[in-house]
Amino acid sequence: MQADIHREVLSNLNRDFEFKPAAKGWLRQGKCPSCSKKELYTNEEHPWVIRCGRLDKCGAEFHVKELYPEIFESWSERHPPTPQNPNAAADAYLQYGRGFDLAKIKGWYTQESYFDRESKEGSATVRFALGGAVWWERIIDKPGRFGKRKATFRGEYGGTWWQPPTGIGAPKEAPSGGTPKELWIVEGIFDAIALLHHNLAAVAALSCNNYPALSLKGLAEQCAAAGTDRPTLVWALDGDDAGRRFARKHCEQSRKDGWSAIAAVIPQTGRGKLDWNDMHQRGRLTQEALKEYRYEGSLLMASSASEKGNLMYSRHGWATFPFDFDNRIWWWKTDLDAFAKAQDKLSEENPKLGKEELRAEAIKSSHTVSEICNCRPEPLYYLKNEVTDEAWYYFRVDFPHDGASVKTAFTAGQLSATAEFKKRLLHAGAGAIWSGNAGHLDRLLSRWTFNIKKVETVDFIGYSI
Repeated sequence: MQADIHREVLSNLNRDFEFKPAAKGWLRQGKCPSCSKKELYTNEEHPWVIRCGRLDKCGAEFHVKELYPEIFESWSERHPPTPQNPNAAADAYLQYGRGFDLAKIKGWYTQESYFDRESKEGSATVRFALGGAVWWERIIDKPGRFGKRKATFRGEYGGTWWQPPTGIGAPKEAPSGGTPKELWIVEGIFDAIALLHHNLAAVAALSCNNYPALSLKGLAEQCAAAGTDRPTLVWALDGDDAGRRFARKHCEQSRKDGWSAIAAVIPQTGRGKLDWNDMHQRGRLTQEALKEYRYEGSLLMASSASEKGNLMYSRHGWATFPFDFDNRIWWWKTDLDAFAKAQDKLSEENPKLGKEELRAEAIKSSHTVSEICNCRPEPLYYLKNEVTDEAWYYFRVDFPHDGASVKTAFTAGQLSATAEFKKRLLHAGAGAIWSGNAGHLDRLLSRWTFNIKKVETVDFIGYSI
C-alpha cells in the first residue's frame, strides 16, 4: 500500500472501528459494524481487507476501497504524469487501486483523458486497445462526477473479446499465444487480468450480453490449424442476476457450437457485487476457492431439480435438504437403506467401479425430489418496533413464470405455522402455493432467518429539514 494512502487508511480505521494498538503486526478487537462484537482485525502493514473473527456466526469482511472510496479516487493529484512516466496515474491506479503487478501487464495500456462536455470536467483514464481503432477506457479520477459513467468505449466490439496482447495462454500452462486447457471468459478487463495473475487464461467479453462468436470462431480455426484440442470454456460472468442468466445462456450456446463449456460463479452474499478483481484483492482465488466457484457454476448449469440436488448431495452428504431450482423450492430425500443396498448390488455387478462412481450410481435409484413450493420466497430483512413490540419479516417472492416479483411481510406466527404461512403466501402472490409440511418449513425458516439483516424503526411525528 502506498505510504500516504496507508497513513490515511490506518487513521480512518482506528477512528471508525476503535482497534486496539497494533501487536505483532495486526490490528485487533475492532468493533464489527455487522455484529457489533469486538472481533474485527486486519494486517497493520497491508490493511486492505478488514474481517470479523466470528467466522461461523458473522464472517463479515470489508475492503478499504468500499469503506473509504474517496481515498482511492484522486490518482492524478497523487501521481501527476511526468516526462519520464506519462502513465504515472494509470500505473498507481492499477497497482494500488486494483492490486496488479505492473510487470505482468507492462505495455498493455496507456494513460489517456476523458472530458465531459456537460459538466465541463475531465479525468485521466486507463485505456486498453481492443483491436484496430476500437478501445475501452476506465475513468480513474472521481468518476462519481460523471453520474453512472465509469468507463467509455469507442468503436464496435460485438462478437469479440479483449485478450492479453501476449495471447490467451496462461503463463504456466501454455506458451505465449498458445492454447490453454481452459479459457475463462469474464465480463471486465480487470477481471481477466486478475485471473491471469493466478495463472488462469482469461479473456473479457466486455459485457454480459456480448457473446464473442467471432473471437470463438477465430480460436477454433487457430486450434484446427495447429492440430491442438480446443480449450474448455469457463463462463465466469458477474454473479448478479444478469450475469448468471447470460452465463447460462452463453454456456448452452457454446456447447451447441461444439465447445466443451462449464460455468464458474462467485456467490453473492452481501448487498455489494463482488467480481473476480475483488476476489484477487481479497486473496480468494486459491485452488480451494476456485473449486467452490466451479461448484456454484455447476449448480447454475444444472438442467433439472434432480441434477442440482444430486450435485448438492455429492458435495455435502446431507440426507435431506431444501433447495431452489427454477424459482421453485424442492426437497431432496435420500433413502439410506435403499442407498446401501444399491451400493452393495453395484459393487457386486461392477467390481471395477471407483468409490465416487459407485456412490453416484447408487444415489440415482435411492433418492426422491419433490416440489414443496411453486415459487421462491427470498428473505430481505427483519423489522422490529421496540416501542410497540411488533415485528415483521420482509420477503421478496419470485416466480418461475414471467410475472413480476412481489414483496410482502410475514409475522412470526405466519412463518412458524404451516397453515398460516400457506394462506399468507397465497394472499401475497397470485397462485403462490406452499405444499410442504411443518418439517420442511422449520428447516427453511432456520435458513431464512440466520443472521438476517435487522432494521429498527424510529417513532417520529413532526417536521425535519
